[in-house]
Amino acid sequence: MIPISQQMDQIHKKSRNKDLSPFLIKKKFNILLIIALVVLPCLIVGLIILLAIFIEQELTLLILFIGGVISCIFGLILANLIYSRLKRFLISGSIFDDIARIIETLGIRIQMLIFPTIILFFIFSIVTGGLESEGNTSLISQILILIGIALPFIAILLLLNNCVNYVNSFNNRIMSLDDIIPEEKFRLSIKDWGKSLGFNDVKVRFAGISPNYFGNVVIGTKKNGIVYLVFSKIANFQSEPKQREIFCVRELCRIMIEKRWQYYLVNMIHNLLFVLYLSLIGILVFDISSKSNLILISNVPSFFILVLIFIFSDLLFKVYLNSFDLLLELRADQKVVSVMKEKYHSDEIRRCLRLTAYVEPLISNNQGFIFRRDALLDEQHKKKINWDDL
Repeated sequence: MIPISQQMDQIHKKSRNKDLSPFLIKKKFNILLIIALVVLPCLIVGLIILLAIFIEQELTLLILFIGGVISCIFGLILANLIYSRLKRFLISGSIFDDIARIIETLGIRIQMLIFPTIILFFIFSIVTGGLESEGNTSLISQILILIGIALPFIAILLLLNNCVNYVNSFNNRIMSLDDIIPEEKFRLSIKDWGKSLGFNDVKVRFAGISPNYFGNVVIGTKKNGIVYLVFSKIANFQSEPKQREIFCVRELCRIMIEKRWQYYLVNMIHNLLFVLYLSLIGILVFDISSKSNLILISNVPSFFILVLIFIFSDLLFKVYLNSFDLLLELRADQKVVSVMKEKYHSDEIRRCLRLTAYVEPLISNNQGFIFRRDALLDEQHKKKINWDDL
């Protein structure tokens, strides 16, 4: 485990390295991400909560209900689109499967929490045993009030933590650049492929690549119409020229079809829903515990219903977020086959992509690469063999 101080030193060194600049999320874009993914959702939720509590509660609840239904419908359409696309790559799933999986894991988590909960309850009983019954009730109410107040702030901290982790993981994809210049013939070939795919220019270098989920040996980024590619040093020594060409063109295809702004937009909606339903839960817990009458008694059931609606909507949007990068990688594999099939046979391209583990074993044995490898199998290998077929 690398100490945090050493990780920060590495990040600062990378930020000062001009050659790594295209592969880093800089301060300006980092601030924009925090504003879009954290600040903006929190401001909207804060405004909604103020309207619901201090101005017009019933009208605000009606607007929230309409917005919740719209988000559910949009989320269902989006989730269904994702599942249908995944099925094309032989990855099965549905929203009902996800809900069933959550229910199953929920039962396991509840069982895991029973023993520590009993211990905590026992300790709590000893600490509060000398108090009167009214004192016990008051203490429990105060704890619940603190929980209700803390929930929105916990949600904000989680969003900020996710945003920071995303930036750090993005900036740590490349460990170091190599000073060895790739062969001229290889570089010119990739430049020609890049121009045929609509890019102004392509620059290729060798580098040390950190282990990644999808087992990619090439990482690329686009700045002002120019694509910057880094090819794994280990994979370069163990691969053939044809393999290097296929790997690089595949990354060009991935960059061409990537629409990262869609991911950020859906992520912002997810963050908004997440903060919203945790804040509503916090208000409910605070209001019931403190008896402050912030929520009208007649509107309490509406708050519960809204919480359930927003939790379900958030689950649907998370389907998109969890599948975005996987679908992008699978589509890139599919795209490179269609782009290069005039030069190489499609089976040859698929075989090259499936055998990435032999080129660089350290980054190719992850679950994401297994999904890619299974989707790249030929039709004759996808069919299950029976005795009657032999």
